[in-house]
Amino acid sequence: MGDVLGFNVEDAPEMGPVEEGQYTVRVTREPEVRTGKNDANVKFLLMFLEIVGEPTADDVVFCLFYPNPDKPEKQNNRTLGEMKKCLMSLGLPTDGTVTTEDFVNAEGQVILSLREDDEGKMRNNVKEWVVE
Repeated sequence: MGDVLGFNVEDAPEMGPVEEGQYTVRVTREPEVRTGKNDANVKFLLMFLEIVGEPTADDVVFCLFYPNPDKPEKQNNRTLGEMKKCLMSLGLPTDGTVTTEDFVNAEGQVILSLREDDEGKMRNNVKEWVVE
């Protein structure tokens, strides 16, 4: 039988999370605006982040939540603050003019943590956006 693929995948690297710490991330595609499964007032931007310079790192999925009219003002202020830090870190406008298309290929600094997902696999989480 001949060579079907033409690639030796015997030593293919395993993909996985990186160690906790500060990294540069890049938004790999246009984020999706989503709503909560059980609550239409829960709205968020689903983002996919590549860890720059880490070719064996899994992408990081990040949810940037919108303020929620059902939540207390203090909680919404924290949500707006997180949104502002994310936009500033990615070099995007904070004046309400940003679109989802503006996120594509934007780069920023984050502090990543590690967590175990529901299937027992270790994954990276955005702990904090870094604004320099």
